Amino acid sequence: MGIRAFVMAGAALLTIMGASASDAATVRVSVGGDLWDVTTFEGFFYENRGWPPVSSVITAQPWWVNEGLAVEFAAAVGGSFGVPNNVDPNFSSPAGPYFAFADYAGVFGAATLFGGMIGVVDVDAGPGAVFATASRVPAVPLPAGGILLVTALAAAGLGFRKRKAA
Repeated sequence: MGIRAFVMAGAALLTIMGASASDAATVRVSVGGDLWDVTTFEGFFYENRGWPPVSSVITAQPWWVNEGLAVEFAAAVGGSFGVPNNVDPNFSSPAGPYFAFADYAGVFGAATLFGGMIGVVDVDAGPGAVFATASRVPAVPLPAGGILLVTALAAAGLGFRKRKAA
């Protein structure tokens, strides 16, 4: 019975510390030693074509002006979001979300999944293109987690001691 209580306390501790299923619209990846939450959004890169521009969001991404980092993010995400982009006639197959890293005056450079591979493409995406965005996951302070662990172990130990004494 003591082991069962210990296992239950451990499960409760993991729940408290945040071990839960991730949101379906967000993919958590590890890139460059950090954890990132990657999501997608629909928009149009350029301002003069009638759709609301998303260039300010895209240029704020960690991979903007860094092709290698864009490829690294695209590879980490892989096919997690499927292939929502089928807007460019240059692709022979649908593409994953665009990790846009450069503006070439009329087209933009992006890393993406297409044809089952991660690659770099120049895209003149029309309205409705799906882009990736990422935010760094804040680190959980270790001392707070340590206090929770010590508290849970102490509670489990007291429960075991009371049962043994009875």
